[in-house]
Amino acid sequence: MDLIRLINLAKKEPKSLEEMGLKLSEETGEVAEAILKYNKSSGSQYKCGTLDDLKEECADTLLVALSLYFQLEDSSIDELNNIINIKADKWEKHMQVKD
Repeated sequence: MDLIRLINLAKKEPKSLEEMGLKLSEETGEVAEAILKYNKSSGSQYKCGTLDDLKEECADTLLVALSLYFQLEDSSIDELNNIINIKADKWEKHMQVKD
């Protein structure tokens, strides 16, 4: 993933912070729909959904989330790496089986 390219694209994005937040919500809804189609869930059996469709929706969601992040004041790759590492450590800790 070329984060420098993504940062440059994010800086050119004309959508406001609020619009980007709504766009992120829209994309997560599309991931949910893709999961339902892929799993042929009740009410979605007639729709065709492939694994590639689901992966593309996940990628769209990641792009919007990263674009939103890099539109925020003073955001950087180093800061993002630090935050993600902290969040991953917390996630890993919560995933451990408790005695």
